[in-house]
Amino acid sequence: MERIAASETTSFAGIVPPAQGLFLAVGDMQVVVKAASEGTRGAFAVLECTLPPDAPGRPLHLHRKTLEAVYVLEGQLAVQMGERKQSIAAGSLAFVPRGVVHTLSNLSATAARFLWVFSPAGMEEYLQEMAKLAAFPGAPAPAEAAQALGERYDVQPA
Repeated sequence: MERIAASETTSFAGIVPPAQGLFLAVGDMQVVVKAASEGTRGAFAVLECTLPPDAPGRPLHLHRKTLEAVYVLEGQLAVQMGERKQSIAAGSLAFVPRGVVHTLSNLSATAARFLWVFSPAGMEEYLQEMAKLAAFPGAPAPAEAAQALGERYDVQPA
């Protein structure tokens, strides 16, 4: 077994078991934060998400500083990047470079489960704050407050 020097590791070294992590209800999406900024020294965040059937997702937006990847675990998602729209099924990966207008939704009749990866980390903090803004769990955040949060967390409307 190869030894790893402490200086080569992040402050997070371990395993996050199933059904463990920070649970959030962000609009109609259920999110479990599996790896966050404080554990990865800001390098990346990993979220396990479930989007119910016929969920429209977020409006078109872009990130100037953040890379985004979506790996579908179950079901299928509709992904739009720029003008290109495509349905992706379990086992598919969508990578969204910085500056590309995009959104994802679940237009199918079954729930979709996916891993959402952001680099650098920070989007999980945005989602935590969005969840807090909602009048009740699962409700959308007020538009004006959501826009102000977006400006803080690199979520810019298209």
